[in-house]
Amino acid sequence: MNQIQDIINELSSPSPPKQRRLNNDNDYEMMVRNHDDKTQQDETNKLNDAIDLICEALKTNSLSIEQEMKLFSSFSENIKIKCKNDDILRTLLFNTTPRALATLDVATFLKYIPNSISSFLRQLLNNNDDLNTIDDNTAQRINYRTCKIYELIYSGVNGLCIMPFSFTESLMIHTLTGSKLASTILSQTQSSGSYKTINRWYRKYGKIENEVPDGDIESSFDNNQTISKTYNIVNEKSSLLSICTTVIHSIVKPTVDLQAKNFTLNQWCNEAKIVNVCNDMIVDNNSVEMSKQSIMSELLNLTPVLKKYLQKFIESLIPIVEQQLAVNNNSGNVSDYVQEKIDLLLSSNDKKKICTSCDIDYNDKKRKCDCCKKPLQPKSLKKLIKTPVNFKATVRLSNTFDNLPSFHKNEKRHVSIGEPYIINPASYENILHILRDLKKRCTEKSSIRKWITVTVDGTPYCLGHKLLISQLECDCCAFKCTKHPDLIRHFEDEHKQIAKSNDKFYFTELNCLLLRPGLGHIEMNSCRTFMNFNWDIFMSALGETLKFKSDRAKAYFRSCSDHHKTIDSLAVALYGNTFELIYHHINSFKRTSTIKFSFETLMKWLDSKTTNVNVKFYSQVTLLWLFTIFAFRSATRKNNYRLLDETKKLLSIFFFSSRHPKYQFVMVNDYVLRQIMPDELRQFYRENDAYSTSGNTQECEGLDFVLENYNKKIKNLLPPGQPSDETWLNINHNFDLLSDIRKNAFNNLNLNKQNNQTRQKHNLCSEIEKWRVQVRKSGVFKQKELCGLDGTVLNKRYQQFLTQSLSNQSIYLKRYSEEHFHLSNKTCAGLEYMSDSDDE
Repeated sequence: MNQIQDIINELSSPSPPKQRRLNNDNDYEMMVRNHDDKTQQDETNKLNDAIDLICEALKTNSLSIEQEMKLFSSFSENIKIKCKNDDILRTLLFNTTPRALATLDVATFLKYIPNSISSFLRQLLNNNDDLNTIDDNTAQRINYRTCKIYELIYSGVNGLCIMPFSFTESLMIHTLTGSKLASTILSQTQSSGSYKTINRWYRKYGKIENEVPDGDIESSFDNNQTISKTYNIVNEKSSLLSICTTVIHSIVKPTVDLQAKNFTLNQWCNEAKIVNVCNDMIVDNNSVEMSKQSIMSELLNLTPVLKKYLQKFIESLIPIVEQQLAVNNNSGNVSDYVQEKIDLLLSSNDKKKICTSCDIDYNDKKRKCDCCKKPLQPKSLKKLIKTPVNFKATVRLSNTFDNLPSFHKNEKRHVSIGEPYIINPASYENILHILRDLKKRCTEKSSIRKWITVTVDGTPYCLGHKLLISQLECDCCAFKCTKHPDLIRHFEDEHKQIAKSNDKFYFTELNCLLLRPGLGHIEMNSCRTFMNFNWDIFMSALGETLKFKSDRAKAYFRSCSDHHKTIDSLAVALYGNTFELIYHHINSFKRTSTIKFSFETLMKWLDSKTTNVNVKFYSQVTLLWLFTIFAFRSATRKNNYRLLDETKKLLSIFFFSSRHPKYQFVMVNDYVLRQIMPDELRQFYRENDAYSTSGNTQECEGLDFVLENYNKKIKNLLPPGQPSDETWLNINHNFDLLSDIRKNAFNNLNLNKQNNQTRQKHNLCSEIEKWRVQVRKSGVFKQKELCGLDGTVLNKRYQQFLTQSLSNQSIYLKRYSEEHFHLSNKTCAGLEYMSDSDDE
């Protein structure tokens, strides 16, 4: 400083120095500038030397507490200055609007953190010495924590303002837990806003109605309900039911293509076509009944794709059965592990148990080994000669359908939430309101889109088709009526000069809405029909084998409330019954025979007149009916329309084995409409029967099950207690916004990789073995009369249940051809059933 002052004094003297002569003002300015630069460089060097000394003292912890406090106080003041002068984080990019929360990422946020602060925080959070050597996951975690710490600092300096990452975390915690306390705790520890702030955010963006997306779309609606209990003695009801109808739209194409063409119902559906298709189906049923072959063989011949995979399934099990066989030297009959296990259990009086791993004996009341904690086995089973063959048995039926081609495009199907309805779609009035509003939103507001498909479950499908034929509208004026004669009379009075159509479908008000049954509900109701039909025969015994022993447990098992457990149970029945059928088929031949067992030999044996009547019945309900359910399930998962068409045709027959009026109409009506619709529309149906929202072409599902998944997600967003109408609307309106925010939040937290994990299917080998023991012990395949697994003699009409089902379907088709959609809400008279069944 003294040197600078000396130079200034020298320049300000009246006579210039003799040793330096200045020619002009430019030389003077250059001299002063060079002098200032040299002085500034000297000061910088001194400051750098001082900083190096301080840094070294900090690393070696040589500073006193007072020195550190003075140093860090200055550092904090510097950070405050930077935060107060940072106006970028106050822009729209960093606020709490849905667009900002759904697009802001860590890399963008890091750009606007001062480099000195960012470097300090990242170095502090890193355990390694070199930031360049850490992996991507660690770097992502450090960067996100850096952003969160800077949010706390920035919020504290600028008056506790709400920051985007913190608010996103609080919003996600609230949507995942619905907990007010969790949001309150977070608001005390970070700059996320209070619980009231989240509610205000919901209400603000929940006022905007959901729009119908552009392009070719498929829609679906179903009820979503919650039941909350009340313990108030004043209320008459002990539970409070809240219902909302959820609507989703699946985008088939981003631009309107096929739906710009006029494929409304009145353009291709008429009574004459319906009668022709019904007559053809009746002729086919009669030919099956009159065939010289067994009905089972004839139906399999009419469904070649299904027969191909049934053959593959059976021939994959035959080697397993053969590997378990052992020859009895005395009788020459075939014996296996299951039979040896039964014989030893029946002959042995030793009730003790043993641990096969530790070889320790226990009393019969003990369940697990004290040492290894493994389940104990009866000690008598230790004498078994053969051991079971290890194989994998899941609901996917091992590798049976691995080669089934998938017709789903290798892309994700985008689905958006539609405008909800605070009504229950279980009455004519409510369904009419929903259908009219869908027509208005999807077709009338869009001048290009002429029609859409609407996927629903059984009840709305039946009620909706009744409305299709009863809600008539004049295409010349706004006149509406519910009876066709009234419309004809209106034309005669008001539009005499205009030619009119006499077909009942032509003036349908809702003809732009093509209703489709959900494949998921067809699958569930097929399982329920099978369960009820075979309950007293063997499904009740299967429930006991699977530990459903009490009356309430059996009622739960029979109701098929949990579809996953139902499918697992039916898979046990399919494997166990098929194994036993194959075993008895092989056992019917002596070991002296050189026959090579296959699917063909099994079918010939089943068709033989000498085959046991119980074997024939159990083969029909197992190999034809039960396998068809699993084939339908696999066809849905891969959207294979060839196998879907065949299995739906068979399932339609099985629905006529018991009283199931809704799905009798659903299956017949869906088949008839598909037969008479234009080829281009039929191809659209086939391509969009099932699809995947994740992009996995092996995990497709019907739009009704896609909607079920969305209903579950919506329920997860509901706050505790009974939701109000406003709550339902807010959640539905904000759902797509929350989905985008959730996806972006998981990307920032590096959590999306966990979503790609595939759930492992449970191996059912032990359950199948237990079921085989029960079937073999019952001796049902040796009984001369048709009986259940418990020995109860069944009505002989059960032997002809396939014939009776075909006959019932033919009677129904005759009535349907006369009344068509009017039959949707009626029970067809003249049908005979083996047992009753309840609809969904």
